[in-house]
Amino acid sequence: MPAKSTARAVALTTTTLAALATANVSLAAAQERQALDAPGLAPAPGPTLLESLPGGSWPVVAERERAEQERLERERAREREREAREEAREAMRFPIDVEGEVDYGEVGAGFGDNRGSRAHQGQDVFAPSGTPLVATTEAEVVEAGGADDGRGNHVALHDERRDRTYVYFHMSSAPRVEMGEKVVAGQRVGSVGCTGSCSGDHLHFEIRRGDGADGEAVDPLEVMRGWPRG
Repeated sequence: MPAKSTARAVALTTTTLAALATANVSLAAAQERQALDAPGLAPAPGPTLLESLPGGSWPVVAERERAEQERLERERAREREREAREEAREAMRFPIDVEGEVDYGEVGAGFGDNRGSRAHQGQDVFAPSGTPLVATTEAEVVEAGGADDGRGNHVALHDERRDRTYVYFHMSSAPRVEMGEKVVAGQRVGSVGCTGSCSGDHLHFEIRRGDGADGEAVDPLEVMRGWPRG
């Protein structure tokens, strides 16, 4: 039941019970007068109007109404949470358009692995050259560059809702999207390759906090494993 309908029902119940309470007082007064005027004709005492209601007296009915309203609100809250989780899951996609097993490489391919003078800031995912790369979610292109440094052809997508930036390195050719462009989950942004500083065709994938490819890097593997593929 919608919140407005529930509130309206409670208000109507309150008004009705108040009217019954007034009628109950009037009835009791009439019975008392009849008993004084004609003692032999006075009816035997019976349940009051409130006492004859399902559940008994007004405090009991009011408490049941309150408990029912709280139960409905809890159910609505649980449903909103479930919908939010489902929406978040459905809104994400694995960055490589593949099905089945995923090759995350060996030592050195994971987040934080030793790369000599620095730690690896992303997760490598190996796939044949030309395999489609897709946007993980609805986002804005905040960086799109060519193969003029170690990143090779690359693109960065900022997800405003989660305030995360998803970064793709070593693409086979220039990104298929441009700076400022809005993309949706599953949209093609490039292809797996090995441009820049790399060894073997793969995607170097990063998740950065905030807007841009220079934010704090976080380990992407755990969330990647839960994203739908294909």
